[in-house]
Amino acid sequence: MGLYTSIYFHPTSTGFYPTEVQVRNIMAELRVQFVEIASGEPKPPLLEVLRRKYLPRMVETYPIVPDLFWEKNVSTERAIQLWREQKPHCAHFMLKHETLVAELTTAIEQGISADLARDFLPWDTGINLGNWEHCDYNTGKITAKGRFAISRSGNGCPRSLKEYHTAFSSIPQVRNFLSSLEAATATPWTTSINLT
Repeated sequence: MGLYTSIYFHPTSTGFYPTEVQVRNIMAELRVQFVEIASGEPKPPLLEVLRRKYLPRMVETYPIVPDLFWEKNVSTERAIQLWREQKPHCAHFMLKHETLVAELTTAIEQGISADLARDFLPWDTGINLGNWEHCDYNTGKITAKGRFAISRSGNGCPRSLKEYHTAFSSIPQVRNFLSSLEAATATPWTTSINLT
């Protein structure tokens, strides 16, 4: 399996969970009208919780618990409706690569040197509603966590996670996006990076 890197935009408060109005505001900031995949899963049983805790954190291990919902190419209104009505333990909206999502990808590609980025470009974008963690690749120690995030991810690994994260955070469009998220939710936001 190849390496996979994720950068999350997330509130600094680990307990923050958005209201429906805040989710709508963020969708409006992203200028998103359709969601490529909307999925949600119920609270996992204890055996699944333990498996996730003690087995390596690999994309292929998730999930064993059947989805509450999984729909492709739905409107943002339908995605929000599923989240509101099904009340999943966690939900994920995979966004189409268009509008602000595509603009951020271009800004990141132009703003970070090819030598530092190597084979990594975070183009895959999603909204995560539910508990998440970032862990140190070598030690497994939790480096960031929360209950809500916007993820930017892709295959590959930059030359240095720390240097890449610093360069990423200095891109004007990234800083502007963080500011818009803070305005949409009335809470401070930050970013974190993770390698799996």
